[in-house]
Amino acid sequence: MRLAGKRLSALRPLFFALFALACLAHAGGAAAAAQSPAQTDAALRIAEVGPYDRVAPGQIVELRVEGFNERLITPPPGDALRVIIIQNGTTYVGPARTASPVIVREGPPAQGAGSSVGMKMFQGVTFAVPRGVPPGDAEVVVVYKGRRSAPFKLNILDRPGRPVVGTTGIVTIAPASLPPPLAAGTPATRSTFGLKFERGAKGVELHVRPLADPDNPDAGVIVRFKQGDAFYDAGARVVHREGGRRDMPGGAFRLAPARDVLEIDVPEMLAPGEAEMEVSLRASGMTGDAVLVPVTVTDAGRAFESPKDAAPRMLAVTPRRVGAGQALMISVDRRRALDPDPDKVEVVFETPDGAWSFKVQPEKMSAVRAQATEPDAPVLLIVRAPKQLTGDVRVRVHNPARADYEGAASEPATVEIVSEAIAPEVQSVSEASAAELSQLRQISSAQAADPRVRPAFEPGVRYVSIRATGLDPDPRYLRVRFEQEGRGAVTLERSDFALFSSGALVVRLPKGFGAGRVSVSVENRGASGYSPPVVRTFELSERR
Repeated sequence: MRLAGKRLSALRPLFFALFALACLAHAGGAAAAAQSPAQTDAALRIAEVGPYDRVAPGQIVELRVEGFNERLITPPPGDALRVIIIQNGTTYVGPARTASPVIVREGPPAQGAGSSVGMKMFQGVTFAVPRGVPPGDAEVVVVYKGRRSAPFKLNILDRPGRPVVGTTGIVTIAPASLPPPLAAGTPATRSTFGLKFERGAKGVELHVRPLADPDNPDAGVIVRFKQGDAFYDAGARVVHREGGRRDMPGGAFRLAPARDVLEIDVPEMLAPGEAEMEVSLRASGMTGDAVLVPVTVTDAGRAFESPKDAAPRMLAVTPRRVGAGQALMISVDRRRALDPDPDKVEVVFETPDGAWSFKVQPEKMSAVRAQATEPDAPVLLIVRAPKQLTGDVRVRVHNPARADYEGAASEPATVEIVSEAIAPEVQSVSEASAAELSQLRQISSAQAADPRVRPAFEPGVRYVSIRATGLDPDPRYLRVRFEQEGRGAVTLERSDFALFSSGALVVRLPKGFGAGRVSVSVENRGASGYSPPVVRTFELSERR
């Protein structure tokens, strides 16, 4: 899970989440660690293993588990969460390396780009296969606080298989709006992968699965680049990053999950232009077959020589139909393309013929708020669609610091702007689940002891989850009303919004509402006013 502008502090007590997704070019599909609507109470069940269920000793794989009543972002202390491998009567026990929510898209979106249909939620748990496990069939079991999953079959290899290499990462707060993953067998081209590497850059994160246990000398990931007839080895290492609170400017903070990542050092001897990257895995002292990926090498100091390669690149623009004054989310491939001052970047809206254009400053930008953003990390921009233009409109990201050459602006994307505000799509409303409440408790425990700040979780308060797509990411542009027979409607205040996560808005139930049917209406606000209300009802239970 990847968690998190000018004015992000104005959004408290909302808990913003930025999701870094890598569409994996493999049959395993695309998985994104994210906050998402929780599963209902059930027995623990390992649904699948990512990227695949064939693994060698020393490799790190992810178990996608259903039935957790909590939404963990890091393994709990002690042995509360364990992974057990059973083979021929021998048991191998290992600790979980990471634990975070995971969203997997199962096939293409079923109802347009914003639909959550086809998105499957799991609790992800990673572990490294211990040394000494012999090749052959085995079973893996997850044990959490005394609850034990049914066994799931694993195939232990003596030689590692081919790795899964991810495309360029995308950052969004609406994973359901992302394009589907690359289908198995999709040719590896520069357009499908879109990977760019700055020559000489250190510690660049590359999405590769499975990873290797950094404490196992017999396992590793090998990366090298090829240009012409020359090969250049890239330093590659697996780094474990602890999860926890990350402070941000303006008093805001985010909860980062524990993660294992592959960092590479891009060789300085590479020349700007086209190249190929080979990625292979080492395990049990043997090296497996390599994956060959076409890439582009850039040099920021000579960007004027290859302006198109250095220009900002929009990887996702959502939604493609937006009301005037409503939020448009844009994911840019690298912060490096917005340097030296991302805070001055503009979004240009223009008519198809170029006769009319408007420059709009993003109201939020992850690269500005998170000052530690790496130069090659993707960036999220949120900008309001102007009311001056309607119909099909071209959108570009423009870096004014590069206005003296062609690489100042991205290639355009087309969106439709309508004058009226577009309503969200609300799938359901219900009392918040145990997993959502656990998430609120985690946020509260990370909050500073400040009497002026309302805790995300309050024991005496009841919470309601509104599961929807197309919600405005800023509560100032949302109106939520509760109504019950026998009392008037109550419009929520900004302080009533407790958690905004993928596909769900968790709010505090107003005082005075009792057991019985409750009506909830949700509206987005645009430049011309509020959208038509979307009304859903749910049954509020008796208070225990």
